[in-house]
Amino acid sequence: MKENKELDQMKKEYQNIEVPEELKGRMEEAIKKAKMDKERERFMKKLPKRAGYGVVAAMLAITILANSGEQIAYAMEKVPVLGAISEIVTFREYKHKDGTMEADIKTPEIKGDSDSVKNLNQQIQKYTDQIKENYEKDLNQVLENYGDTKNAHESVQTGYTVISDNDTILSLQIQTTIAMAGSNSFSKFYTLDKRTGQILALQDLFKDGADYQRVISENIISQMKEQMKQDKTKSYFLYEDDPDDPLNFKEIKKDQNFYIDKEGNLYIAFDKYEVAPGYMGECYFKIEFGVIKDIVKDNSVLNAIRQ
Repeated sequence: MKENKELDQMKKEYQNIEVPEELKGRMEEAIKKAKMDKERERFMKKLPKRAGYGVVAAMLAITILANSGEQIAYAMEKVPVLGAISEIVTFREYKHKDGTMEADIKTPEIKGDSDSVKNLNQQIQKYTDQIKENYEKDLNQVLENYGDTKNAHESVQTGYTVISDNDTILSLQIQTTIAMAGSNSFSKFYTLDKRTGQILALQDLFKDGADYQRVISENIISQMKEQMKQDKTKSYFLYEDDPDDPLNFKEIKKDQNFYIDKEGNLYIAFDKYEVAPGYMGECYFKIEFGVIKDIVKDNSVLNAIRQ
């Protein structure tokens, strides 16, 4: 059907966003499974043994924007003060609504004159610009094919949260929810070492040559198993009886999403569908310091916050 082809094309546009490759595969699975309404109803009544091949949970409720047409708002709304940096503001808010096509994309900006702050702001703005650009491509394609938006539905919402802000780090989350036939959500985390101005990758926390992927992955798998044992409603992509299953979680990626809370605890973050069926949403695992203390760099922010 033409409508299904349109949804497939819209899905492909979002694959250009700089999000983890594995997440893109989960988005494909989500959109495909969202069309299976009967299967969704059966899933909600009773979790299947292979929940990984289940369907998307009910669509997220996204607030309908009051205004019509495009509006760029430079609100400069202040949120928590950032130690030696300055403050975070809503630098730009893109709002658009046309029938059943709508978007609300907030871009934060860190106030400060250092090169590291400027670099971080550029990365953030590039990321949210990609989301806006893909939404507008979808909108233009719908208007070109149908003349209006009555035959398509898409909601895009992007916001941000300051997770940690102390003398050592700034940890910022940018979260996006995309609703079409079904819904998906994913986050991009930025962690800035205020001592050096470095935007940290996961490997920067550990000693050179440390097998942090294996250590952390083994701990996460243990947590997953324990959670499923304690709560039968929880399910993760752990298929010991079928180790070759493409959805089977085995190991985190080298550049896995992560954040650090204000106490210096490390959390590994997974986007919706990345390690669990859609009803589980985005998944986060706290990695106790005792698990990784032997491989953490001596000058790591994880140690610095604890001192």
